Amino acid sequence: MKKIIILIICLITALSITSCVSHTHEFVNEWKTDATHHWKYCKGDDCGEITAKAEHSFGEPVVTAATESAEGKKVYTCSVCGYEKTEKIDKLPAHTCDFSDEWTSNENYHWHACEIEGCTKTEGKAEHTFGESVVTKEPTSDEEGVSQSVCSVCDKTKIDSIEKLPPKMSEEDWILAFAFENLRIDCKAEMGMIGSIESVMLVDGELLHCDPDTDGAYYTDRSALVELDFSLYYSEFNHIGSGVYVADTVTVVSDDLAELELINVVITFNGDGVISTIAYDMVTIGIECKIEYTLSMWGEIEIEYTAPTLSADDLIAALDADNYANVTVDISKYDEEFTYYDYMTVYFDGSEYLSVTVTDDDYVTEEGAMSAVEYNADLFLMLASLDAEKFTYSLDMEMFSYTEQIQFGTETASELNLAIEDGAVVAVYFVLEDGTCVNYDLYDFGSTDITTIES
Repeated sequence: MKKIIILIICLITALSITSCVSHTHEFVNEWKTDATHHWKYCKGDDCGEITAKAEHSFGEPVVTAATESAEGKKVYTCSVCGYEKTEKIDKLPAHTCDFSDEWTSNENYHWHACEIEGCTKTEGKAEHTFGESVVTKEPTSDEEGVSQSVCSVCDKTKIDSIEKLPPKMSEEDWILAFAFENLRIDCKAEMGMIGSIESVMLVDGELLHCDPDTDGAYYTDRSALVELDFSLYYSEFNHIGSGVYVADTVTVVSDDLAELELINVVITFNGDGVISTIAYDMVTIGIECKIEYTLSMWGEIEIEYTAPTLSADDLIAALDADNYANVTVDISKYDEEFTYYDYMTVYFDGSEYLSVTVTDDDYVTEEGAMSAVEYNADLFLMLASLDAEKFTYSLDMEMFSYTEQIQFGTETASELNLAIEDGAVVAVYFVLEDGTCVNYDLYDFGSTDITTIES
């Protein structure tokens, strides 16, 4: 009997072992949870096997603030299984808000916050009122710019980026653009009280100037080309789009190393990379000027140029005393740096040299005017002694230059130059031994009518 019982027990045990070995656990995809843990369990009937059991992993709660009339809450969510745990926040005690005098703000709004702990009430909430945007960093072709504006209510500062400027042309193309040859340049200069001056320059290998007042006679004006040649200043210009390049200030150097400061320089190029306009402001001899050049007819200009000549008969006619009956003469004296400047207007009525002031259209001889009288007498004596064969035409000065020194009163003069228009001398320039530059400008030929009133 005992043996039979033992045999039955062994058989039951064997069947149990066989059943367990043949079962494969299949765990559900969903989490099983309680207040503290989560886990997954086996789907098998009567199989109580579980896996991945762990405590919940709660992050920062989502808070619904309490008010005086309603409770708040904190909702914690397990980042693994999604189980939510809620904690109650008691109602706020009744109070009267104490709003701060200081502004609180975010990107879009400003407001006064209640200073009582836990209170979220606000007062005066409104959108920012930003003023005019101010550029604090100009954009370039390489970097974005920066602008900022300030709210006029709470002083909140808004900072914005400014898009990069369009890419520049290559430095090589920039340099080639200023290789002027065979084109027309129309120039317009606004010179304050002097008014507007227009001229035409024609380029044919070197810069030539056509003055309409001289019936299209051409003479060189290389100094203007210096102002137009910006090939060395590539890095100073910003491209602002549509082929427009700007620079606040550009200091160019002429052939004689004199510096010209050009302000608010604007250069425009057409779609083919060809310069169409150059404009800038500058101050010359104390006069504020606005200069604008328009370039056209590229590659079309061909000029036959012959330098003016001066014959003995031309010089005699130009110095004829009849030319100077009733003429106005401006005398300027200065040094080579224009640091010293003296100016005087003199009238010649054909027989007398008078330094005068104008009062009610009457010309009155000035006290102590002998120096001006002597200067004029010396001028006409000097001009009368000139020899036409000793003149050559100066392309740089655009005047006839005398090749020798000459006597001016008791002093020796050099670098004498004459400008002759319509058969008469209209300007005389020379330098005295002490370095003083003297310039005479003659105009109003035959129109000066002088009445001398003794003082």
